[in-house]
Amino acid sequence: MDNRTAPTDRSPYTVKASLWSYDVWGNEDDGFEVNDRCCLDRSLDLPELLKANEEAILVAIDASPNCAIDWSLGDENTLELIDKRNDKPLGQIIRSEHV
Repeated sequence: MDNRTAPTDRSPYTVKASLWSYDVWGNEDDGFEVNDRCCLDRSLDLPELLKANEEAILVAIDASPNCAIDWSLGDENTLELIDKRNDKPLGQIIRSEHV
């Protein structure tokens, strides 16, 4: 676990979302391909995806320090998670409803 801490005030959390993890084949040289995915949590409380900064979202899901959000993928309801060392797809966050 890294040294980031989650906010204690629940008021900025306005979105219910699900967190998915990818099963990925391949490597950095040949490229990566998502083989399958698994739902890790269907009832996350997250900051509004379009208004929150990356760190707030990553803290809320307790992501590893190497995890980043690829803002060029997805849309206002989906965020793609990648390994920032090699752009390996890690998973996604999908908004399910507003709280």
